[in-house]
Amino acid sequence: MLYLDGPTGGLDDRPYRLLNYINENGLRESYDYIFIDCPPTQSIYTLTAFNASDYYIMPVKPDFLSTLGVDLFQRTVQQYNKNAPKKIEPLGIVFTLVQHYKHPERKMKEIREKYRFNTFENTLKYSIKVPETAEQGKMIYDMTDTELSDLREGIVKLAEEFLNKF
Repeated sequence: MLYLDGPTGGLDDRPYRLLNYINENGLRESYDYIFIDCPPTQSIYTLTAFNASDYYIMPVKPDFLSTLGVDLFQRTVQQYNKNAPKKIEPLGIVFTLVQHYKHPERKMKEIREKYRFNTFENTLKYSIKVPETAEQGKMIYDMTDTELSDLREGIVKLAEEFLNKF
């Protein structure tokens, strides 16, 4: 994919700015892992993240519409990998916004059986407190709410699982 810059049709370096920044500032040497969060759509943000990445983790809400996005995103990655100078590889699926009742549990089981790559065992639970906390300009680690303590614990467990696997 090439992005054109304005009416002149000149090549645009935007898809490589993040990669260039990481390389120019020696960030790969300074950090064991660099996580880039971007929307799951075909956009300049996704292309920029792909160019700067070696691997990807796919967050998935275990419901019907969100799981349709798994196939769409996989096609986007395959299309990118056909033309990219380096391929990006999946590390797995992380289930997010999980509400523990039968339907999401069934969807997670379905996804685990359908896709050949890893799905993380630890999940991130849904909490109405997350958008409320963000709206207040705070981090969930700054809040003492009990509901958020479950989410914080889930994040820690997910991080430990990630570190143990990779």
